[in-house]
Amino acid sequence: MPSALLVINGSKDGLFGPRRVVRASFDKLNARVTRGGRGGEMPPTRLYDTPHEFNVEMQTEAWEWLRRWL
Repeated sequence: MPSALLVINGSKDGLFGPRRVVRASFDKLNARVTRGGRGGEMPPTRLYDTPHEFNVEMQTEAWEWLRRWL
């Protein structure tokens, strides 16, 4: 995990499985980051209470993240 990464998803997203599946993927990502030697610095992961969408709140988070890393 040498690069910056932002992961956001909707808890009601029918394309990416139920909330527990998304949470499991976040846990796997955290395990990889920890093993990758980044000192446990977990990339931002956020589960919004929404279906499959990229709403204004998500966009705001993404723009803030982009301003920080680009």
